[in-house]
Amino acid sequence: MAGIAALVRSRNPSFSAAATKSALMTSASVVTNRGTPLSKTIRVLYGNGNVNATAALNPGIVYDMGLAEYNR
Repeated sequence: MAGIAALVRSRNPSFSAAATKSALMTSASVVTNRGTPLSKTIRVLYGNGNVNATAALNPGIVYDMGLAEYNR
């Protein structure tokens, strides 16, 4: 995961840590490498889904948060 995050940051140097996390989460797949869907229970317990490194490099949409949003 750290390696993929570093790759995303190298391709998008203006991304904050929150934007990098968002790129990984919004591009994750909810199916396994065998094509079967991940159950909601698995996604809640283990995270957003299977990381798609290629899609994370150009996520299309990212959500960014600054210090003010964290302090609410």
